Amino acid sequence: MAFRRLEQKLTSLAEEERARQKAAAHKAKPPASFGSWKRTYRLIGPKGVFDSSTGYGESNPQTVLNGRIDGFLRASLLSRSEPLPGSRSSTK
Repeated sequence: MAFRRLEQKLTSLAEEERARQKAAAHKAKPPASFGSWKRTYRLIGPKGVFDSSTGYGESNPQTVLNGRIDGFLRASLLSRSEPLPGSRSSTK
């Protein structure tokens, strides 16, 4: 009987310690901010590049690979739920 209670107490203490460690690890994570989201871009051979999250695409993949990504950035910003500063209405 005493051994069982001791075993239960040790199990309980171990679970509490794991919960504390998990909470500490969660607090140590940096907050999610702009640019920390995973983006999915598909290179569709010579036909173009497509962003799955916004539905935006470019027909010339070489220009995108050379760094011309303004269209993708604009589509990403416009797909946000809140209106952009200075915009007259929400696009969503």
